[in-house]
Amino acid sequence: MKAVNKSIVAFILSSLVVFCCSCNTPEKQNTVVSKETKTSSSKPEPTSTQITAEPTVPPDTKTTEKKPAAANTAEETSDIVAEIGDYVIRGPELRKEIIQQLQAEAEPFVREIEPVTASSVLTRMVADKAMIMDAREKKLNNDEKVQDSVKRFERKKLTATLFKQHLQGKVTATDEQIEQILKKNPKWDRKRAEATAKRNEGKKLAAEYYNQLYEEANVEKVTGNFPQASKVYKRLLLESQKNDRLVFVRIKQVKGLPDQEKNIVLAIFNRGKITIGDWLNVITDMSPPSRPKNLNTNEGVEKVLDKAMGAPILMAEAKAQGLDKEPQFLKQLKNYEDRILFYHVQSEKTKNSKPPTDDITLENYFKEHPEYFKSPQNRLKIDRIFCDDLKAAKKAKAELDDGKDFEIVKQEYSLDPNLKVRTVSFDEEKSRFDDLWKAEPNQIVGPM
Repeated sequence: MKAVNKSIVAFILSSLVVFCCSCNTPEKQNTVVSKETKTSSSKPEPTSTQITAEPTVPPDTKTTEKKPAAANTAEETSDIVAEIGDYVIRGPELRKEIIQQLQAEAEPFVREIEPVTASSVLTRMVADKAMIMDAREKKLNNDEKVQDSVKRFERKKLTATLFKQHLQGKVTATDEQIEQILKKNPKWDRKRAEATAKRNEGKKLAAEYYNQLYEEANVEKVTGNFPQASKVYKRLLLESQKNDRLVFVRIKQVKGLPDQEKNIVLAIFNRGKITIGDWLNVITDMSPPSRPKNLNTNEGVEKVLDKAMGAPILMAEAKAQGLDKEPQFLKQLKNYEDRILFYHVQSEKTKNSKPPTDDITLENYFKEHPEYFKSPQNRLKIDRIFCDDLKAAKKAKAELDDGKDFEIVKQEYSLDPNLKVRTVSFDEEKSRFDDLWKAEPNQIVGPM
């Protein structure tokens, strides 16, 4: 790991100013909830101790990018806070992660760990990347479960992009269509009716586009192999009946089929083919109660085959258009695989871990703090200013105490000035909730 630009790390949040407010005075943006909006009749007593811990969160692979081969200017690396292998972590990504960690409170009974700071969060983020790098080095990305998940993501993403690209600018709603929907649903407003009309039109155009692709694919069904598909399915069903209480074909059974059976062709088209393995995968993707009951007939086999044809034809068209080579898609695919790898490694490392506490301790905590488990819980609305550091938080508080408008101070000092007023309960704020609850409406609490 190489840490750079310490000034960027330094500006990340370590303090918080919270405003308890009143919805009875909407003209003031810094007054958002009064004591009347607290929904529980009993006020909780403050707890003497709150143990907090940083929750386990997978790496934010949405924004992490690969390390550039060479930096052309100092400006290109000005917001980089860490590099490890091909991964680059930038200031905005670190800032976002810290804010998420500060907003998320840990559960009780977790051992104390270091508080949320720029340094601790950055260290964890780098460690997450190191785990992914180690997983790739050990070829865990070739694991069948990982690859299945990645292929599903690839299929979903490419087909969605294909339809979006084709339907761009074509989905409209006429006044006649909107009026027809309003006539059937007189309580709807025009905006909702228009959205429904556009959605219906989009579905219609998508179906027409698929039918066009299907015709162009020159699909030829190998009906002579349909009985073989029925035979394989029936055998798997009987095996399930012997080994499991609930009788239905499982994914592991399909994976265990010999290649000579899985590769039997049920249909061919100009860019590929559909095999019994593909056909069975479509069946196992269905919930057991919704699976066809007539898979022992040619008609049942063909009905599932028609469904199985969809993804391969759409994928073939997407690849023919080069959508699978787009840099943005390749980045999304790599990030998704990283996330799946992280979960996979994390699961392997923690599968034998013991529960953090015992039932007696949990029961005692429940008896000692019944107010935290009542329904509905105590709730109140707050507005927040996340500051760069304690010094900035104190300065912001001083300006607020001098009467400066909360929204103006928020825009000047907050790391995320677009944060909205939110309703919170003990479950969400935990260690901070007691201080927030004790505050009067429209009172500023902090730095916290």
